Amino acid sequence: MWQELQNMNSDFDLYAFRKKHLQNIKQDLSDLNVFDEHQLAGIFMNWWKDLKNDFKTVKSVGFVDTLIDEDFIINEHFQDLKNNQETQENKKDEINSKIEEEKTEAENNEEDYKIPKKYKDEIKQIDKEIKNIKSEIIAQVASWRKSCSQEQVKALVKTKWKEILENYLNRDLKREKQELISFFENLWDKYRVSLKDIEQDRDQTTTKLSNFLTELGYD
Repeated sequence: MWQELQNMNSDFDLYAFRKKHLQNIKQDLSDLNVFDEHQLAGIFMNWWKDLKNDFKTVKSVGFVDTLIDEDFIINEHFQDLKNNQETQENKKDEINSKIEEEKTEAENNEEDYKIPKKYKDEIKQIDKEIKNIKSEIIAQVASWRKSCSQEQVKALVKTKWKEILENYLNRDLKREKQELISFFENLWDKYRVSLKDIEQDRDQTTTKLSNFLTELGYD
């Protein structure tokens, strides 16, 4: 499926592809007895609707970098910068928490409270660091967009498309797991089903689906 999409050109028949792989996903995954055909059809069609405009863009102008959101590029190529930004933001949150604690304590003691200069200076420095990191991220993303090859774009677009499908599968799998757990929990008093049995059944279902998806190339 993914190879077909990556070979997409102006002559690509989107609706023939949709019809073919809608049937494939129902046939390939229905044997797992996790989702019924209606659920699998819903998962596929939600994925299709989310990406329909992407597919039309590829048919029209090919794999262009505008298909990839900035956040996706950052997560794939500039995670270190993002981590640095989050570290600085966490430091700022910690200082603000200290300020709130000290302010509350002062109010409880009916005392006036002024934010210490050291806190103000630290926050000012952190804000400066965050601003610089954000500017660096913007510059790096812009540079990547200018220099990226079509193969690099294809690789990221494929990752994006796969993640969206996996998110729908995992969302519905989580719902099914919760329903299964609830079912067994309701039987607890009547049949004394152990928590260990419930967890083993849940984990076996998850592992079975994950392995099957890998074999089919949906991972």
